[in-house]
Amino acid sequence: MNEKKLRPLYEITGECLGLESLLEEIQNNEPFNDEAPTDELMMDAIREHLGDTEEELHQKVDGCMALVFNWEAMARVRESEAARLQVLADADKQRAEKLREAVLASLQMLGKEKMQTARFQLSVVGNGGLEPVSVSVSVDQLPEKYQVVKTEVRPDKTALREALKNGEQIEGVALGVRGKRLVVK
Repeated sequence: MNEKKLRPLYEITGECLGLESLLEEIQNNEPFNDEAPTDELMMDAIREHLGDTEEELHQKVDGCMALVFNWEAMARVRESEAARLQVLADADKQRAEKLREAVLASLQMLGKEKMQTARFQLSVVGNGGLEPVSVSVSVDQLPEKYQVVKTEVRPDKTALREALKNGEQIEGVALGVRGKRLVVK
């Protein structure tokens, strides 16, 4: 159990950047400190430390990517399970609605408007709200005054992108910067 605890990724990254900068200064013979020697021993020590830090960085990044892969796999499993459970929930809702309709039909056939059971109190009541309207013809066959026209207005981003690339200036519109992503193989 003499395993060394890995430092945080940001700390390792900062140290790598600092050491690389220091190494460049030494190689360019630019003194980074008036009293610091710039001989081969100093460069060897820095290279060795950078190598150790680089190895630690590789271990840390490897561990981080293992976590990323595990979490992505867990997300896929959970999404799949959620979809499976949603199918079961929808089936349960349908069965419940069918049974509710069957009980309602039975009570109506028997002319019962109320019933008390050991656990439930049932009442047959009319639905509230507006009366439903059934339309059995095509909307084109209805007079215009009974039609609703829905119009959607949204920016045409393809045309805007092309116009901006061609040098047009459009107030309130600008090309954005593509983000970066990490590809892992």
